[in-house]
Amino acid sequence: TGTGLCGSLLGSAILIGLFVALVAMGIACHRLRRQNARLTLALSNTPQGLCMWDPSGRLLVCNQRYITMYGMSPKVVRPGRSLREVLVHRTELGNFSGDIDKYIAGIHRRREARLNGTHNIQSPDGRTISVSEQTMPDGSWVATHQDVTEQHKLESQRATLAAEGQRRAMIES
Repeated sequence: TGTGLCGSLLGSAILIGLFVALVAMGIACHRLRRQNARLTLALSNTPQGLCMWDPSGRLLVCNQRYITMYGMSPKVVRPGRSLREVLVHRTELGNFSGDIDKYIAGIHRRREARLNGTHNIQSPDGRTISVSEQTMPDGSWVATHQDVTEQHKLESQRATLAAEGQRRAMIES
């Protein structure tokens, strides 16, 4: 018998529609939170350090392994920081000894030429780090960092053993 919004059939339909929309939004938010939690878990348990940079060289995302691999501070290495700031931080920690400008120029040169690939860097503490870069269509790029020191030591030992075996075979013959 009321003539107000809630008393009318149209008002009830609007309220029901709003309720359904809110429930749908809640379900979508819940799904996104679950998906985000899974992605975070996957990135956290990836054996490589992973970082993604925007086209101007600002950090978009990185995993904890990337931060700990170089002993960096998560207060410094966070989204929005420039590659230069991260490399300066690594230099201050003794985990980067190269020419920062040359290193950044190399990344940008490869990115602009769309040259994806892997290269090894030697860290000042003697570790060999394999860095793989993948350019994205928008000019951003993803880099993974993996400590391959042990693999390189094993390869070197195998090569040494093979060379010794060849020398012994030559001496015996």
